[in-house]
Amino acid sequence: MIGELITYLLQAFPQLIAAFLGTLGFALVFKMKGSYLPFVSIGGFFTYAIFLTITFLGYSEFIAALISAIFVALLSETLARILKAPTVIFLTTVSISIVPGSSLYYSMRYLLLQDFESFSQAFKSTCFIAAGIVCGIVIISVFMKIFMTIKTQIFSYHQQNIK
Repeated sequence: MIGELITYLLQAFPQLIAAFLGTLGFALVFKMKGSYLPFVSIGGFFTYAIFLTITFLGYSEFIAALISAIFVALLSETLARILKAPTVIFLTTVSISIVPGSSLYYSMRYLLLQDFESFSQAFKSTCFIAAGIVCGIVIISVFMKIFMTIKTQIFSYHQQNIK
């Protein structure tokens, strides 16, 4: 199974390079600080690799997007604290590699062609991926908010008891 996965990922290497370059290009369009570019580009590469791995293992696009988005959110929160920058700039750029652009394109194409059965399938795929991304980011954002609140309260408690 692992050998098949490695073979699959090696065959998908051009797609992973495209995810790397696409993330880099998106970061450049947003005029991201140059020192952040390697982090977000590599993050886009690994985000898409995770998405491909989860779908290869037979899970749905929703689960693949959810797990990939959890990775994106954790990476973004970590980079934001290490590099002292807003989390949202990392979330926006790194998650671009899993945005369902092609399924959205095909959804609209099928709708214009009045192929409603194909439209339904493509649009359902688009919605599941988008929902997975949103859920993954919200889960980690809520967890981090709770974690930081508890950390702040513990620090405040210790500061009061020292005096």
